[in-house]
Parts: sequence; C-alpha cells; structure tokens
Amino acid sequence: MLQWIPHRSGPAYTAPEVPAANIAELSARLQTIENALSGLSLDHQTSRSRQDKDSKVQSEIAGRLGVLESRVQKESARAVEAEEQFKAAASKGLQAVKQEIETLQAQVEAQRSSPGEVKTDGSDEEARVRLKALEERVGSVEGGVKEALDLGKQSVKAGGVATSGAAWWNKLASGSGKSITIKSSDGQDVTSLIGHLVDTAVSKYSKDNIARPDFAAYSSGGQIIPSLSSPTYEMRPHGLRRQLVGLVTGHGYAVGRPPVTALNHETHNGHCWPFPGTQGQLGVVLTAPAYIEDITIDHVAKEVALDMRSAPREMEVWAMIDGADNIRKVKEWRADKARRRQEAEEEGLQFDGEDEPEYPRTLPKSPQYLRIANFTYDIHAPQNIQTFPVSPEIRALGVDFGIVVLRVMSNWGRDEFTCLYRFRVHGQMMGEIPLPYPESAATA
Repeated sequence: MLQWIPHRSGPAYTAPEVPAANIAELSARLQTIENALSGLSLDHQTSRSRQDKDSKVQSEIAGRLGVLESRVQKESARAVEAEEQFKAAASKGLQAVKQEIETLQAQVEAQRSSPGEVKTDGSDEEARVRLKALEERVGSVEGGVKEALDLGKQSVKAGGVATSGAAWWNKLASGSGKSITIKSSDGQDVTSLIGHLVDTAVSKYSKDNIARPDFAAYSSGGQIIPSLSSPTYEMRPHGLRRQLVGLVTGHGYAVGRPPVTALNHETHNGHCWPFPGTQGQLGVVLTAPAYIEDITIDHVAKEVALDMRSAPREMEVWAMIDGADNIRKVKEWRADKARRRQEAEEEGLQFDGEDEPEYPRTLPKSPQYLRIANFTYDIHAPQNIQTFPVSPEIRALGVDFGIVVLRVMSNWGRDEFTCLYRFRVHGQMMGEIPLPYPESAATA
C-alpha cells in the first residue's frame, strides 16, 4: 500500500556548521532531523514494498514459465511416443497387407500358367476383386499413417496434444469416438480394474491422504493451548545498532507462523510452525473427547524440502487424565502394574512391562498427564506422512482424552529451530452420534 501513497521527498538535510545558540534553535534542529529521518523511513518502506512486489511478480512469472516448460516437455514426449507407437502399428499392418498381396499375386500367376482349367476366368475375377479390396485397405492405412504423422508434428510444434492427441488415440483405439479398452497380455479386459485403482488413489488423496478423521484439526474445532506450547521462533538482528535501525526500518526482524499452523492441512515447503531450539511442545484441545488410537506427523516431502535438518525426530504424546472414571481406571492400572512388578521381583523374575517415564517439568502436576505414545519420525522413509500407534496398554484401559501435548525431544540436526508441519490425532469419538438418514430416504 505504501507505494501508492503520494508523498513529496523533503530537501536534502545538511548539518549546520555552527552549534546551536539556544534551546529554541536546538529544538528546531532536532525537529528537522526527525522530519528527515521520517522521510527516510517512509522512502525505505516504499522502496522495500516495491521490491517485495517485484520479487513476488518475478517469482510468479518464473513459476508459471516452469510449469509451462514442464507441460511442453511432457506433451512433446507424449506426442513422440504416440507417433512411434502408431508407426509400429502401421508398419505391421502394411507388412501383413503386403504379404497378402504377394500371396494373391502368386495365385493369379498360377491361374494364368494353367489355361486348361475351366475355373480360370472365375478364379481370376475373384482374385482381381480381392486385389482391389486390398488396394483400398492399403490406401486407407496410408491415409491414417499420414494423418497421424501430421497430428504428431503439429502437436510437437504447438507444445500440446491435449485435444488432437485425445481424438487421435480414440480413433486409433476403436476407429470411432468410443472409449479406450485396455487388455492384459492374455486378452482379458482390465479397463474397469485400472479405472477402479485410479479412482481409489484419487479418492484417497481427496480424503486427506490417510482417509481418517483428525480430532486435532483446527478446521474441525481443535484449539491451541498457549500455556502448554513453546514460543514461536523469531529472528532478530544482532547488536544494539542493528536493532535500533531495525526498529525504524523493520529490517532484520522476522516471526514464524503461529502454532495453529500445525493443525492445518497445508504442508507446502515453509508452511510450518517453527519453535526455537531442538526441543519444544504443542498443547492441543481436541475437537471432542476421543479414545485415541494413532498419531500422525506430517512433514514436507524430502524431494521438495530445502533443509530436512529442522524436521522433528524423537517425539512423545502426553494426554490429560480428566474425569472420575478415567482417573479411577488409570489409578487401578498403575496399582496393578506395581503389584506385578513387586511379585516379579520377589520371585527373581524380570518384569516385562515398561517403566513409568519421567514426568515432564513443562507439564502441570494437577491435573496429571499420561504418556500415551512415543515414536521417531524418519526422514529417510519413503512416506513423508507417518502414523504411529498408541501404546496397547493405554488403548486397553478404555480412557478417553480431550487434551493432548506433543513433546518434540530432538530434531535431525538443525540447532536454531525445529519445524512442525502437522500434528494429527486419530481414534474413536466418545459417545454415540445419531446415524444419518438411510439410503432409501434419498429416493423417497
């Protein structure tokens, strides 16, 4: 907006050679300095706004050019491949027609060499009819080859075969505008199977990749608990002089996206919540109390990431124990676990259960929290969206949770900050939800 605000630059400020004689002159000089500094600040902001806009426009243009170049390359490759396939098919057809013509010519020569036979005229006439039909077939094949080659050349020059290529493939497949039929090597029609696989893949992508409800999603009602969340990473200029200049110009200061970013579906490069250091936590109020079964961590794919060192590594999830029934279940579970441990020690056996983890100092003592999962996000795995199960012991308790805290214990090598792209919570909602109308109601 600053670049559209009309303003006049004041005259260049020149320092007086004579010191101020009195307070009034000193005040006037200070006022002049402030006006000059204000003009410089406004000019700087205006130029910076213009530079940001120009860089954004250049970035958009470069991105569009890249997309267009990619499309041109893909369509050119597709046109070349289609041309080669059609050439091969046409060559096979021409070869078969040529062999049939040679066979008929041999039969005609054989008929001519035996004039004594009665059926010579009829056989010769029949052979001529067949030769004429074959000539027509050869002409149609040659015309189809020429048409395909012309279409291929035009598509390569224009950089796209979206319309002509599709029409040509339909014509090649069935000789009309009908859909393409795909068959396996043994002749079975697999068109419906491939269509089902494609529809399933597209449907899964449209269903948030893993097709499971997320109780931590901000769009569904999930909320951030600021008192249980780490501060957002901020960049500040070093040195008092740079900080003072930054306060005036705004240069050198940058604040990361807020914690709620980790509850949204956007996972493009840089669209994350950064917190300082290698350890931090995120407190979340779930959409509704749920029996938690799995935890999902999203991170930008390594193929498009600029730096994977900021990805979280070792993590654990703690949930708040709320409600008399839930508190009783956890208390009985801990008492039973302590009893089994004591019995194993008295019998000289090794206790097979897990030890209680150390209670984090960053969590309140009351109400208490219970660790329900601990896992490691692997940046070297083929999938950038990774799901981790809740401890079987916790699931067996049948305890519902409404508040969870994700604690990041380490990252993959970035000391300055850690980036959390998305945190999901899966499970079964507590209580029953009324069923929708049956399918028969849609036709009623």
